Amino acid sequence: MISLRPQPAHPINQARFFAVSTGKLVVMSLMTLGLYEIYWLYKHWQLERDATGEDLSPFWRAVFGPLFAFSLFRRIRDAALQAGADTALPSTGLAVGYFILMSTWRLPDPLWLVSLLSFLPLMPIQAAVRRINAKVAPEAPLNDRFTLANVMIIVLGTLALFFAILGSIPQTPTTPSAPRSVAT
Repeated sequence: MISLRPQPAHPINQARFFAVSTGKLVVMSLMTLGLYEIYWLYKHWQLERDATGEDLSPFWRAVFGPLFAFSLFRRIRDAALQAGADTALPSTGLAVGYFILMSTWRLPDPLWLVSLLSFLPLMPIQAAVRRINAKVAPEAPLNDRFTLANVMIIVLGTLALFFAILGSIPQTPTTPSAPRSVAT
């Protein structure tokens, strides 16, 4: 049967944007040395493409995430205003912060470790996403549990993070001791 009533843009159980808890976002970002953020951006762009019908590539927008964050964050801010999810989201400032933090990976040891904080500008964005999803898809599940794959990635990421930090700690040079003279 065909319904003549307009259908909602999003079914009640489909989130408008990528639903992930802030805690999971932080843990996965840290433990993957920022690689989870590429996945996070990909999922947001994928849902944005599905919602708007635009011809855009979620893959490339995720790979070049620091550049495309400006438009994604603005879209999320606009969607929050449209959904009535009261938010004063400084999207441009957060995108600038994200761009700067993502650029710090090029700094010398140990200063590059600042890049691990690149999840910080994503936290207010994800909070706005939660408010949007609560308005437009209140029945949508929140991705707040760690799957077995997540746990395995966390374990491997913890090791990688440990060795990355260990390798970044400046070593104090040791001076060779003077050779001992052997009395004959």
